[in-house]
Amino acid sequence: MPVERSIRLASVRPGLMAKDPNGVRVVVRYAPFHQGSDKVIGLLEASRRQGKYEAVLQAVLAAQPM
Repeated sequence: MPVERSIRLASVRPGLMAKDPNGVRVVVRYAPFHQGSDKVIGLLEASRRQGKYEAVLQAVLAAQPM
């Protein structure tokens, strides 16, 4: 999925979840294809364990080059 599309979907997702929190299931799959992506995956998983996944995911998506 192109970065631009993934950022657009990430910005729509919170609104969808707010409208129907029991009807929307988000599944995130990591694909470590690029150099350094394994470190980003580690960062995201650490943030999930700390209850900060949403904020960190938004920051990671915003920092991606287009």
